[in-house]
Amino acid sequence: MRDFHGSAILHAWSDDGIHFTRDATNPVYRPRHSDGTAYDWCSGRAIDPEVAVIGGHLFLYYATRDPSGRVQMLGAASAPLDPSGNFSRERWTSLTPDGPLLRPGTPNPLDPPDLDLAWEGDCIEAASLLLHEGRHYLFYGGNYNQRPQQIGVAVSDDGLNFRRLNRGQPILTHGAPGTWNHGESGHPGVFRAADGHVRLFFQGCNTALTPPLDWHLSSVRLRWQTSPGQPALPLPDFSAE
Repeated sequence: MRDFHGSAILHAWSDDGIHFTRDATNPVYRPRHSDGTAYDWCSGRAIDPEVAVIGGHLFLYYATRDPSGRVQMLGAASAPLDPSGNFSRERWTSLTPDGPLLRPGTPNPLDPPDLDLAWEGDCIEAASLLLHEGRHYLFYGGNYNQRPQQIGVAVSDDGLNFRRLNRGQPILTHGAPGTWNHGESGHPGVFRAADGHVRLFFQGCNTALTPPLDWHLSSVRLRWQTSPGQPALPLPDFSAE
């Protein structure tokens, strides 16, 4: 049986980006009370770390599961920025002690109540954050691998309270039968290049739940679609390839 309780976030530091030293306090973060017990809403695990600098703090986004181990969802923690790079265990504070940042199939308080979130299945994972024009865009994989996983996006003004965009539907879907990413387009990683262009990296698989599986990595350039009074919506631009 897989362990959905023991996984945790570890930290290592480097002066050159090649040679790393592990933090002596590893693991530096688990979503648990000070007595070591998991929060009521999760199993106490933490995987898929993503960090972003927000307002003098380093925000940590992670995936965890509910106490049953069935539902995967997102949580967050933060540590004050330190010029010395000290992000040891005692520096981290949970930002979601009472419930998840995003839970699949469940609207957030900022979401419209009529969203159809069935495509998220039992899983939201692989958070990837981008700051654009003062707002924080969180890309996430919805549903487990091959079921199929697709990519959604939510927006926040503070990095903590998010609203799903695109009426809650994925911005990057899996492909049609017979295509290289029919099984999924998932596990996003967003990247802004030195020239300002933004690319969304993702993994794809050729077929759903039928071996042999043929995995690939790809990326698309993002374009920004705006509506009056609304945050921009990042959409994949396949014509830019």
